[in-house]
Amino acid sequence: MLGNHDRIKNFRKYYPKTEFKEELFYTLKIGGSACVFLDTSSYRLNREQQENLKIWLESAVSPVIFIHHPVLDIGTWMDREHPLKNRKDVEEIINSAGKKVHLICGHYHQYHEKSSEFISQIIAPAVSYQIPYGKNYQADTSSFGYLMLDWDDGILNYKIVDFNK
Repeated sequence: MLGNHDRIKNFRKYYPKTEFKEELFYTLKIGGSACVFLDTSSYRLNREQQENLKIWLESAVSPVIFIHHPVLDIGTWMDREHPLKNRKDVEEIINSAGKKVHLICGHYHQYHEKSSEFISQIIAPAVSYQIPYGKNYQADTSSFGYLMLDWDDGILNYKIVDFNK
């Protein structure tokens, strides 16, 4: 999935179906879960993706949303300075579906979990460096990590893998 540092033109040779599109988004079924991969490289979830998300959520079983930017605010510097600009619209789309959704994201360069009535948001640690909670941007190059995902009969399980220098 594309994030704020990615441009779709750099991925066209890997995803030929993007030839005349401005965003890369698609659905897959993984381990019994319906999964959607959304593109927020523009810091927004555009109207077309919002409409597709609404339709997809109607029939999605054990839905998992992969999106670069977190939807739920966790109160960090990144939330204030570099959020998904229409996060409230996206949250409303998910909530209006009335089903529990796992939301896997990154962008903040730190592991964090936050839940609401319908959203279980997991922010994956970054494989490059972490950005600690704080008032300003500060790269922590002494640690990095990733999230391992596994499905068991439509149930998403995950493990955080952390490395420290």
